Amino acid sequence: MTYQNSTNQLIQALEIFVSGQDRSYEHANRIVGIIVENFYEDERFGDLMELLATYRPEGGEYLFNEEQALKKCESVLLKLKTKKKGSDAD
Repeated sequence: MTYQNSTNQLIQALEIFVSGQDRSYEHANRIVGIIVENFYEDERFGDLMELLATYRPEGGEYLFNEEQALKKCESVLLKLKTKKKGSDAD
């Protein structure tokens, strides 16, 4: 898979999470899987990967909840879309 396709796949998965279409633990694990498979060495996604790996919608001791995950996903999604717009203009 090319970097562009991997980025698009990650953007789509984050959009599903951010829109509220799917904020399940399983979908969070899919996002982590995309990052591990395609961006493991990319430190831009380290915090997101760690957060989603310890995410449960209801939260809990030593776990991140839906609100915390949503904020981080929104932030990463915005950065990805901004970078993608810039690279599309090239």
